[in-house]
Amino acid sequence: MIERHGTPEQIINILTTTNDWLETHPENTNVRSQYLGLIERHGTPEQIINILTTTNDWLETHPEDTRVREKYLDLVQQCGTEKQKEKAIYVITDWLESHTKDNNIRVKYLSLVGRESKLVEDIQLIINTQWKWIEQKNKIEQCLWNAFLPVVHHHVKNNSQFIQQISQLALKQYPNNHTIACSIFYFQDYLEIETCYKLADFIADSDLPKRKWHSKVLVANFFREYEDLDKAEKIYLRTINNSRYCIDEFGYDLEDTYNFACLNYARLLIWKRPSQWKKAMDRYLEPLLKIKKTHSLAHLYLAQCHIEKIKNYKQTRSNVYNPIIHHFRQAIKYQEDSSENSKYEYEFGTFYWKIVENIMQARQHFNLSIGYRDNLPACVSLAELELEASNNNKAQKYIEQGLAIKMITRTEQEEKQKLMTQIINIKQQLEKNIN
Repeated sequence: MIERHGTPEQIINILTTTNDWLETHPENTNVRSQYLGLIERHGTPEQIINILTTTNDWLETHPEDTRVREKYLDLVQQCGTEKQKEKAIYVITDWLESHTKDNNIRVKYLSLVGRESKLVEDIQLIINTQWKWIEQKNKIEQCLWNAFLPVVHHHVKNNSQFIQQISQLALKQYPNNHTIACSIFYFQDYLEIETCYKLADFIADSDLPKRKWHSKVLVANFFREYEDLDKAEKIYLRTINNSRYCIDEFGYDLEDTYNFACLNYARLLIWKRPSQWKKAMDRYLEPLLKIKKTHSLAHLYLAQCHIEKIKNYKQTRSNVYNPIIHHFRQAIKYQEDSSENSKYEYEFGTFYWKIVENIMQARQHFNLSIGYRDNLPACVSLAELELEASNNNKAQKYIEQGLAIKMITRTEQEEKQKLMTQIINIKQQLEKNIN
């Protein structure tokens, strides 16, 4: 009542008097839990720090309490310092070992771990412990999967078997649940292609809530990569039109979804329907850069638009390359993920090799690509360049370097398979040259 109808002065007063009251009535969990909620919404930074400290001490002497513990986790996640969040994670980690049946605490704990993973010394140990607990259950509540799967997505890499086990169990327990399906689809690079198609079809046909429309775009990307262009285009355009309508008519916060759909539809136009480069540029990519000039992927796709543009020129002057070079450089400059920069440098190198016919620059960017991370296409391209220059030893080195790369994900294995004809040809040419 006082929170809904009281003045700010009255709320401050009730916070102070309740705190004093709890000091003399420490066993009243009902008032204590409500007080924590009130502090979260109206407390000062000093009050929040103090109540988190005293509540942590209180919980140590009341290990069986769950009601206050839930409110404590809410407050520490929203308002706690890094030190308080770190302590809460380790305290609840130990608490869950002896309180295995409390799902509400486990959900809040996983949410805190996911958001504050930088504070966790060994997050893989936490993931393994939670997975072991999940495996022992016949079926867990969906809210636990909703909390656990994002943690796995962000922190488990290069472990296909583990991800597949988790995905299979989640889908077995919730086979027709669009929330679970959308979460599992984030693991698509690690899943079998048949599973990906089933998930993609299910998500595409599902009536998702607006906050999940991002997953529709991911599904369209999958269909685009596997050449089902009509289905991909239909999903892109429906998402673009529906989100734009909801933004303009009702003020929904769907700008990110709209921009994400525009960006990826532009990719379809450039890659699969290159004659529509101008549509991709003017309608979808340039507006994105007006919103965010540091948009790395938009710069990359604009570079590709300009490449398609100059393919129609009968004569090419050097200055027509300037927009392409500019957008490649901007894409690399604003990309913080080294694995993505590896791909960008490879694309940049391919441009210099195939379009500009500048072998020196092509080599430079291919080498930058493999400097960021192992990149099989860049290794193969470098081997081809060295073979053309009769540098057999260097060509051999690059092809061996490429073949030594471990292909963990399904998409990496598919990429290698596509390059095998080139690889075999290079190896055969090397054998002929050496012998």
